[in-house]
Amino acid sequence: SPAMIEHVSNITIEDLAVVTNLEAGRAFAEVTAEVVSDSPNAHELDITFEVGRNQGEPVLGRGAVKLQIEARRTTTARALIEIPNAELWSPQKPSLYVVTARVAAAAKHLDEWRTRFGLRTVDMNGRHFLLNGKPFRIRGAVDSGYGFEYILHSSGVLDDARRINAAKAAGFNAMIVEGRLPSRP
Repeated sequence: SPAMIEHVSNITIEDLAVVTNLEAGRAFAEVTAEVVSDSPNAHELDITFEVGRNQGEPVLGRGAVKLQIEARRTTTARALIEIPNAELWSPQKPSLYVVTARVAAAAKHLDEWRTRFGLRTVDMNGRHFLLNGKPFRIRGAVDSGYGFEYILHSSGVLDDARRINAAKAAGFNAMIVEGRLPSRP
């Protein structure tokens, strides 16, 4: 098939991170975007952040930052976004959110990046692990990836899902993966 050449902006989002905070019944996502410029000029940028459940569904929270980026430099944009009526993530109900970061200059869209995240609290009470304020017993399995079937073929997303579902059916709620990371769809 023929090769395609696609123009890519010289100002891009190189990383997107989310740190969650739950306090006094309110949920917040502190979103940080690393923006990189390969442009020979400085630019005034508009960075927008939107949090929702899934792409195409209503936006639950927004944040916006205006900043100046110098020629051939990296800068960081941050926004604190409140998420109303937040649902906490747990193994029984893995509620996830999506944050989308967009960068624009002079009203021209340059780049965007999405990532998923969950809201939950993790704490210790003496020797007891707490997830969302409730005692949670970790029952873990180790997947070394050295079974005979792995020698015969490469593992993919479907195989990862099969092994995770088998661990859940056996009563495990955590898995240590040795030697390789699970595939991402």
